[in-house]
Amino acid sequence: MPVTSLLQRFPFFRASNAEEFRESMHTLYGVSRVELEKPDTFRAWANYVMLGDISLGYAFCSGRMSLRFPENEHARQQIAIRGRSATTLGSNRIELDRDHACTTSLGRAMHLDCEPGHERMILRITSEALERKLAALLGTRPKAALEFEPSLDLRQPAAQRLIRLLWFFGKLFDTEATQPPPLVLRELEQAIIVSFLAANRHPYSPRLSVQPLDTAPRHVRLAEEFIEANWREPVSIDKLVEITGVSARVLFRSFRQHRGFTPMEFAKQVRLNQARRMLAEPGVSVTAVAYACGFFSTGHFARAYREAFGELPSETVRRSS
Repeated sequence: MPVTSLLQRFPFFRASNAEEFRESMHTLYGVSRVELEKPDTFRAWANYVMLGDISLGYAFCSGRMSLRFPENEHARQQIAIRGRSATTLGSNRIELDRDHACTTSLGRAMHLDCEPGHERMILRITSEALERKLAALLGTRPKAALEFEPSLDLRQPAAQRLIRLLWFFGKLFDTEATQPPPLVLRELEQAIIVSFLAANRHPYSPRLSVQPLDTAPRHVRLAEEFIEANWREPVSIDKLVEITGVSARVLFRSFRQHRGFTPMEFAKQVRLNQARRMLAEPGVSVTAVAYACGFFSTGHFARAYREAFGELPSETVRRSS
């Protein structure tokens, strides 16, 4: 039986048997396949509230189930409340438990497997809202696709802050007899979007980790955009000077002042982020990825990778296989 009370005042569907559940999944989510271990006694329900560009849901299932969802139109965060489940995104299988959540990027289909008694929280954010907020934080419109790493470590401080915000959001609607004032809801919505971008890793995470983000001079942003667009090529100071129109001395001083690192250190982090995405694909080798990302010493690559992500490249490969 479910033990969590979340969004009880906003029921989305109730299914007291397998046929009701299949119909709900197909009608509401476009689920193409539903497999239930004990269909005769299966029960499930969900609660859901929408606020502007974000929505928060709660779901419970009494028995083991397997669902295949179509490509999603939002970024989606799944957080286990009780029990375990697993989400498969392409070749990646992400276990949902007390320490790990799953993030699904825009346009990704997924396969969901839930154990009996599983309860979870689901956050959805429109891609337009994420791109608008990211552009405001960076001071320039992002050019690369906003692709999120599928696994989120909930033990990280930024993830803990996101979880606290989501629980506050859910309980706010559970305890208020009437909807909170619109101004409060708008501020809360923006706080959740920012927290989501800060907690989940994506191509722009290195730039979001440095404050303030919106006061960097134009030549700093131009250099970052050039590096992100040409990360496979050698990055020379002469080329950055040509692109930005300022001297090398001014460029390095501005990076130190507004970012806390040099342009070369930023280029290194961009390449490491690319390497992490490549290592999550099936059939890749650590050596090939290291060379593709500009590291000609596998030992140096392994050390830099562990400093950036807390694990060796080989561990990422094993976890993704």
